[in-house]
Amino acid sequence: MLNHKTETILDVRNILGEGLCVSPTGEGFAWVDIHTSEIFHHHDDDGATASHRIDGIPSAIFHTDNNGSLYLSDQGIFQFDLESGASSPVIRFPPHITGLEFRGNDGVMLENGAFIFGTMHKTDPGMHKGTLCIAMDDEIRTFGEMHIPNTFIVAGEHILISDSLTGCIHRYARDTLSHDGIWADLSGQGLTPDGGCFASNENIYIALWGDASIGVFDPDGNMLDKILVPAYQPTNCKVFRQSLIVTSATEGMNEDLLHQYPGSGNVLVIHDVLD
Repeated sequence: MLNHKTETILDVRNILGEGLCVSPTGEGFAWVDIHTSEIFHHHDDDGATASHRIDGIPSAIFHTDNNGSLYLSDQGIFQFDLESGASSPVIRFPPHITGLEFRGNDGVMLENGAFIFGTMHKTDPGMHKGTLCIAMDDEIRTFGEMHIPNTFIVAGEHILISDSLTGCIHRYARDTLSHDGIWADLSGQGLTPDGGCFASNENIYIALWGDASIGVFDPDGNMLDKILVPAYQPTNCKVFRQSLIVTSATEGMNEDLLHQYPGSGNVLVIHDVLD
């Protein structure tokens, strides 16, 4: 296990903190609580954190800056404006994408403006698979199915997308979105991959839900090590300066687990990961 100083930086006690996104200029970051339909923005310069409750079920943030955030929900892709506190639609989903039973779960925006995202069933993802989708120029098409699509890391010529239910991380060609095999199979270790990031040291960091750790992988999908965190259910991690920030969840945890993992539901920082 790698030994990095890890601590809570924002005591927010999210039920299902997710969708973490760092601003391109590095002045702050944003995330959501899926369970409470809240979107959070943190500005590191002044230490201020703002939360807003929004309509629908937000699940992932594609882009954030000082003006607001572009996010995925059960209804479509929306732009949230920090000044007004209002959301406006960028793309509304037709019934065959989410309908009443499905919602968006995770995704990524490519440099060409395309949105790659996945949907999941709201109540029984084990029985009902969601879809993998690409949305661009008001057109949405599907390119696959998964139970609980997560991760959505752009790594070179591929996009890594995990099915958290099966524990497998799949590789898709970035240009064609064709399936290019399983990048890592964590099912034998009983691990559940969630969100993550590709770092400048060419390692890939993936939050491991229910394992209180961040997995460290090489570009070929080999797990090099783990970083332990004081949150039982880490949900996502992103590079912020030379460190990693981590979102987490308290969903389904009993009092014993909450006591054992006191950082659960908070935003954590793992210091000096890239040093």
